[in-house]
This record gives sequence, C-alpha cells and structure tokens, in this order.
Amino acid sequence: MDALAIAAVLTSTLSHAWWNTVAKRAGAEHVFFGAAKWVEIAVYAPVFLVLSWDYAWPSATPVYLAGAAVLVGINYFALAAAYSRIDLALAYPISRTSTLFLPLIAYLALGETIDGVGTAAIVLVTAGVLVSSSDAKLSGRRIVPGVAFALLGALSLAGYTVWDKWVIATLDPFLYLYGYNCLIAIGYLPVLLRRRTALRAVVAGHRAAVVQVAVLNTATYLLVLFALGLAKASYVGALRQLSLVVAIGLGARLLGERFTWRRGVGVALLLVGGIAATLGG
Repeated sequence: MDALAIAAVLTSTLSHAWWNTVAKRAGAEHVFFGAAKWVEIAVYAPVFLVLSWDYAWPSATPVYLAGAAVLVGINYFALAAAYSRIDLALAYPISRTSTLFLPLIAYLALGETIDGVGTAAIVLVTAGVLVSSSDAKLSGRRIVPGVAFALLGALSLAGYTVWDKWVIATLDPFLYLYGYNCLIAIGYLPVLLRRRTALRAVVAGHRAAVVQVAVLNTATYLLVLFALGLAKASYVGALRQLSLVVAIGLGARLLGERFTWRRGVGVALLLVGGIAATLGG
C-alpha cells in the first residue's frame, strides 16, 4: 500500500473509534444520529459552497449520490439498532467484519485482485474481528437482533466501500460525501419530526457528543476516500479494522466493558493482519 494511504487510514481508525465511543456513551440511537447528521450538514456547508462553485458535476451524479445514501443509510440504521441492544465491544467488532465480503464484491464490481500477502492479511483481520467478539453470550431477546443488525452494518460497509472507490474516480470526494450526507439527513427527517421529545432530550443532554460525531464523521471518511483513491478497496477495508483495537480499549476504559483474553488475542491478530495489509500488492 502507498505510504500516504496507510497514514490516512490509520488516522481515520483513531477518529472512527473515538466518535463511535462518543455515540455509544450518549446512548446512540436513531434520533442521535439524525441530529448529528443535520449538524454535520450545517458545519460543512461553507466548504461545500466554495468547492461546488463552478464545479462541473458529472451527469451520473444523482445515481452516485442515491446509491451511496442508500448503502450508508442502511449502515447508520444498523449501527444505531445494534448499539441500542448490545455492548460496543460486541457490536463494533461484528459491524467491522466487512472484510468477509469486500474481496468478492471488489472483484465483481471493480475487477480488483489481491495477492497472497493480501489474502493472509484479510484472513488474519477477519479472524481478529471474530475472536474479539467470541466470548459474548449470544442469548437473550436483545442480543440476537443486536448481532443481526451488526452483521447488516458489516455488509453495507463492504458495499459502500466499493461503491465509493468507483465513484471518486469521477466525482470530487468531498462533494460526493457532502451530497449523499444531505440525502441521508433528509431521510432522517421523519424520525426527528415524529420523535420531537427525544430530539430535545438529545440536544439538551448530549450537545457536545452530537457536535463531535458530526465533525469527525466527515473528517474521518474523507481520509478513507483519499486512501481509496490510492489503494485497493480490500486493503483499505482490512487496514480500517484496526479501529477495533482502539474501540476495544476505549470500551474498557470509558464504558466499563470487559477486556478478556479472547479480545486480547483478537487485538493481536488484528495488528498482525493490519501490518500484512500494508505489504499486500
């Protein structure tokens, strides 16, 4: 992998793990993410206006934005549903198993292939993700649907990673990201209007968390889009899973979640797999 791509992805892993932890501490659910999305649109509006001035939009822009909005919207919905049911240390690892789906999707959609080192990296990373969550007891009415939503999040993540790499070859990455975020924000409107009391509670009690998630979400994913422009989607996706290492640490430190020996083994596998991903060709 290109050194700049590696640096961008590693920086994004820290940011991504942090804003997910902030969201979980704030009791992340659909109203919270909806509020954060509208704040995100407002914060980055000046940048959008400057960059879009006289920009030659591709004719396929509506298709690009709609496809991304659907895939990312599914991911947000799945994450909120998972976080409201199960621990971050279980929901986050499962939602990052996109490495199970990425190589096949990237091959079918983009014709990307990976070498032996890359394959080993993806196997190690996937194993690390699965081992990290293997000590959870999958029982109870909330855990089973929570795991199902986390898996849906993983599948949608793989889908929009490949979609993004395809689109940014034609459309400016920031304008693309801002455009589909606007569509997602509009999609959240019915939820926010229907649950005004919950929205007021989120704004009153978690204003700082909403702003952090809003600012960091765009900043984090711009780094990922930059990396996708330089490296293969499967490798970028594998290296991104190092955010799990940070998330497990933050979950134990800030949320009082258990750090078991299995999660320790999972972290070790993720680190080795992440190193291997930087060497793949």
